[in-house]
Amino acid sequence: MSSSYSAHDVDIGVKRKPQMILDYNKTKGGVDMFDDAIVEFTCRRMTSRWPLLVFFNCGNVTALNAIILMKRNGYEKSRAEFIRNLTQQLASNNVH
Repeated sequence: MSSSYSAHDVDIGVKRKPQMILDYNKTKGGVDMFDDAIVEFTCRRMTSRWPLLVFFNCGNVTALNAIILMKRNGYEKSRAEFIRNLTQQLASNNVH
């Protein structure tokens, strides 16, 4: 599983979990928060083509990271408004 832990690194608590599992569980909260945020506003669509899934995921990650950075720099509009504006700006070059 991991070369940075030895077989003797086990928590002495009731469940006796390996230390590597405890460290993983301690730091996975960010992933859970990210997944919850993506579910609220997503560009993902049903498809069986994996390249499209990767593309949709990149769009979700990029939009979420962008709004986080914008909020830190004083942006005050909602995430829905941000995504609406982002979509219009990305599509404006292709709409005639």
